[in-house]
Amino acid sequence: MNKLSILVVSDLHVGTSQEHELDTKLIVNGTPNIYGQALIEYLKQLERKIDILVCAGDIGNKGCKETFKAGWSFLNALASELSIDDVLCVPGNHDHQSRPSDESNPSGFSPKHELQFTDPPFPFNDYYKNTHFWAWNWELTQSENYNCISINSSAYHGFGSEFRHGRVALEVSKQIKDRLSQEDVKSKPLNLLICHHHPQKMDYVDVSYDGEAMEGADYLLSNIEAADIGPWLIIHGHKHYATISYGNSRTSTPPTILSAGSLSAVLYDSIDSRTSNQFYLLEIDIDKSSQNGKVVGRFETYESNKLHQWQPSKSHNLPACGGFGSLYTPEQILNHLKSKINESNSFLEGDELNEFRDKIFNLPPFEFKRLEKLLEKNGFMISREFSGEITEVGKRYE
Repeated sequence: MNKLSILVVSDLHVGTSQEHELDTKLIVNGTPNIYGQALIEYLKQLERKIDILVCAGDIGNKGCKETFKAGWSFLNALASELSIDDVLCVPGNHDHQSRPSDESNPSGFSPKHELQFTDPPFPFNDYYKNTHFWAWNWELTQSENYNCISINSSAYHGFGSEFRHGRVALEVSKQIKDRLSQEDVKSKPLNLLICHHHPQKMDYVDVSYDGEAMEGADYLLSNIEAADIGPWLIIHGHKHYATISYGNSRTSTPPTILSAGSLSAVLYDSIDSRTSNQFYLLEIDIDKSSQNGKVVGRFETYESNKLHQWQPSKSHNLPACGGFGSLYTPEQILNHLKSKINESNSFLEGDELNEFRDKIFNLPPFEFKRLEKLLEKNGFMISREFSGEITEVGKRYE
């Protein structure tokens, strides 16, 4: 099978001194970095071959250039330690000097100036790609199995009230579509869009009106869909709240959206009990994605516990593992079970059990919960091993 493995981190909010511990658990200042080293050692123990490191912004904290440099250095060290060749990062609002400059901040004349002149170069190790990114606020990366659009959704911070939300200009979305429509850009089984701000409002996180989303994002999604170069996976950060969902679309293959939680920020009270500090491992099935016309894969979620040790996630909003890109709805799976299980054949085994496992393998968490409710309502029972693997599916007949 042809697979692509992606490590996703976001919202590091790196600090450089003890006074920053109110904001972050990741302090990078030349002394032993216990939190970061524990992350690297845990990832090494997983023994995975990772193809791409994605970071969705807020590498530094509060527009401080020293924290950004420390965070960018940490990400490069992470990629080096894990032998990851491709690093795809975008800046977040905390990486820009988003507030208007004043006399106490002589370097604050441009929100992006420090990012443009950091070393090693950011976000790409390529002069021409960086020039395009900082000039037009986006850049295209092409690889054998994927295309990637990197967007600076904080590009207009520093002007008026723009710091309150993200933005992709309407002209930029049209520009991206025109570029994707050129002959040298080939259709791929995976198309990535990486940005910091969320492309759809997330009122449910704080149960309040969400004014922080990326303005112009709906037009952006419409344009990348119209380019028709294959299915899309969108990865963003900013909200510190992990979910996986499908985006707005006029087709039957909407983009998959991963909202990445924060790797290391101190979480605010209203979400602290509902999520955690996390990183993600995505495995994209290139062959199935190509065949089905939608991004098909699995995710694994890992979290830091109170002792700053890493473990499979116990959070409810994004569990330890799950899928995306399924061809089946919970209703279709239920009806399939009804056709296989009856009084003379009350449980699945062998090939029939494997077929059921295959059908649920790429169900996203919200669809899997719906399936569980439907099965219970219709009298079906599922037995699992401690690892979570399904060992039996059946129905009790009186």
